[in-house]
Parts: sequence; C-alpha cells; structure tokens
Amino acid sequence: MIGAITAGVGLASSVYGGIKSAKANKEAEKQLAEYERKQDAFYDKRLNQDFMESNAAKGLVEQMRKRYQDQAKTIESKGEATGATAEATIAAKGKANEQYNDSMNNLAQKSTYYQLNTEQNYQNSLADMYSKRMALNRNKAQNASNLAGVGAQLIGTGADVAAMGKGAKIENTGG
Repeated sequence: MIGAITAGVGLASSVYGGIKSAKANKEAEKQLAEYERKQDAFYDKRLNQDFMESNAAKGLVEQMRKRYQDQAKTIESKGEATGATAEATIAAKGKANEQYNDSMNNLAQKSTYYQLNTEQNYQNSLADMYSKRMALNRNKAQNASNLAGVGAQLIGTGADVAAMGKGAKIENTGG
C-alpha cells in the first residue's frame, strides 16, 4: 500500500512537472516566434532598402558633390589667375571628375558589402533561431521520455504490489 501511495505521488509530481515544463516550452516557443517575426520584418526592410537611399549614403554623396564643385571652382580660379591654358584647366577638371567617379564607385561597392552583411547577419540569426528550436524540441522529447519512464516505473511498482498482495494471500490461505 505504501508502494502504491509512493507511486501515485511520483506520478502526480511527474505529471505536474510535465505540465509546468510544457507551459514553459510554449512560452519559449511564443517568444521565439515573436523574435523570428521581428527578425524577418527587420531583414525584409533592410533587404529592400537601397543603401544609396539611406541617410548615410545621401550625406556622403552630398559631401562628395560639394567637394567636387569646390574643386572645380578652385581649378577655374587658379587657371584664370595663373593664365593656364584651356587644355590644362580641362585636364585638371578631368582629374577632379575622375576622383569624384572613383568615390561614387567606392560608395556603390560599400552598398554591396552592406547588402551582403545584412544577409550574413540574417543567416546567423536564422541559425541561432534554428538552434533554439532544436533545443526546445530536445527538451520536449526529454520530458516525454521522463514521463514515459515514470509510467513504466508505476507499472512495475503496480505489478510488484499486486504480486506482493497475491503472495500474502497465498501465505494466509495456506496457514
């Protein structure tokens, strides 16, 4: 009888632990799903955003444009002041134009790196979320296994109790 009570208490505590664990797993899944939703929204926004339209890129383009205009004015002024030939002025402006184009190309290249970095960060985030989902699934499997183990122990304990009860009856009837 004490074995049956102990087994019942063991089953009840195991079921209670299983219920608590299931609730914790559901909450973790809910939080993970919310995190996943936010990551997807952030990624979608970033992926579809043209880096050249970002405030940082616009600021750099404006800064380069101003520098180019100032350089062109300086070339004109120096050319007039020093009596430079038209060819020399055109060559100097061509050099300034080349520098401006190189800067714009570098900025466009940075835009590509920005997109690749965004993609890599998203892939890392997906891998992290996958890992967390796998951990949740392992936890669920372990809880199910634990509960099944407790069930098997109860069956064994029940069989032992039943056998002890039969053995006691046999002894009582024989004597």
